[in-house]
Amino acid sequence: MTDAVTVNEILRFKDKNDGLRPRASAANLELVKGSETTKPFEYLNARNVYPYFVDFKKSTIYFIQTNVEIKHNEAAFIHEELQADAKYLLTASIDGFMSFCARLDLPKDPDIFFIHHASRCGSTLLHKVMASHPDIESFSEDLMLENVMENVMVDVDAETIERVFRVLVLFIAHKFAAEPHKKLVFKLSGPSFIWFDNLMKVFPRSKHIYLTRDIIEILESLISMKRASFFHRLLLRIKLYNYKLLPYSKTQAPLDRPRSPLHRLQFKDPYFATRRANRELPPFKISAAESLALYIMIKDQFFAARAAEVLNLKYQDILSVESLRRKLNPFLEFDLASGIDESCYRQHSQKNSFLNPSYPKHWKFTQREKDDLRGFVARMSEMV
Repeated sequence: MTDAVTVNEILRFKDKNDGLRPRASAANLELVKGSETTKPFEYLNARNVYPYFVDFKKSTIYFIQTNVEIKHNEAAFIHEELQADAKYLLTASIDGFMSFCARLDLPKDPDIFFIHHASRCGSTLLHKVMASHPDIESFSEDLMLENVMENVMVDVDAETIERVFRVLVLFIAHKFAAEPHKKLVFKLSGPSFIWFDNLMKVFPRSKHIYLTRDIIEILESLISMKRASFFHRLLLRIKLYNYKLLPYSKTQAPLDRPRSPLHRLQFKDPYFATRRANRELPPFKISAAESLALYIMIKDQFFAARAAEVLNLKYQDILSVESLRRKLNPFLEFDLASGIDESCYRQHSQKNSFLNPSYPKHWKFTQREKDDLRGFVARMSEMV
């Protein structure tokens, strides 16, 4: 295992996938030049060394060593914390890492919870509330794990990907949740439902939570977050995307930018396969706002169809300890509410958070715009 030496080693990852861009530039990503000396694999056991990216084509796993241990339970987005405090980029072969982990006393079957969400629905608050429990170690949007699972959707051996994913999760549990009573929580990003069946296959005992919100409120929050009149007009008035039809055939985007959030979805799930008759309908165009609404609706329906395996929550369900106790305790099978820090509700200050007192007044759709969007959602519900 050797130190990588340049900032470009990390920035180059932005070419891999839109969803995996480090969201940093050379100006704010400070790395100290590596020594190029070989280090023992035991070096990875340090709590300030974190898995960052897996490149299956190069059979390489990249790790970031930070100056100090990241407070992952408090971090809104773990990948941003890693980039902000990156010191070295370390590389290891996948085979070497797997052999190293085989020598460790990894947990056999830890308690693992995955949080899926629809965006702008309180998922970061839920992560922080759960992370405040002394028996929980929580990671919010660890893009490394999602990078591994995304390879299931491309031409890479699925069994190898799932095996690497399992070992990486167990390695994280070994470092941060080794005690028998400790539980591990991963808040995933939006497209995680695409890999839901793979997650269930790799960790059949894992528990899954899906958090959503009214579609109109999500869109209003997204627009308020941008607070740009041009963005508003773009969302509401320009017909950008030509669909043939919905998620069951490949999205045809006539423009390079912006791209639809649906452009990465290649469904292989029987839930969607049953609606293939809709593919024969003619192409039609929808706006960016309609595209986002459709994307959220697809996720909502996906997890609703898996109610036996997933706890479906609404934004309102997480706004008090009492509602959390009523909803989560029976599902998680331990008393979450009795151990959480209620000050999380007062301290939650994610940028542009709707719970942040300094957050500006929300932009709102007009009643006509709401009616138009709800009518679109109703029409699409008949097809999806």
